[in-house]
Amino acid sequence: MFKHLEAFWKSQGIDPDEHIGNMWGWKVSYIGLGVLAFLVALYYYRVTYHPVKPILSPTFKTEQTLEPRK
Repeated sequence: MFKHLEAFWKSQGIDPDEHIGNMWGWKVSYIGLGVLAFLVALYYYRVTYHPVKPILSPTFKTEQTLEPRK
């Protein structure tokens, strides 16, 4: 650790070897939540304002008809 940080902690009465918690856990969780919220908003925008249009006519037509087997 940094000596000036350890000296500050000791002046405040905090043991420098004490576990102070996971410093990246909440940051990663909030970043993941932000990415998830962005993707949900993007999906909502896509479904609401640019819906998939159904195909009205098939791309090819077949002349064959299916008949039951005898």
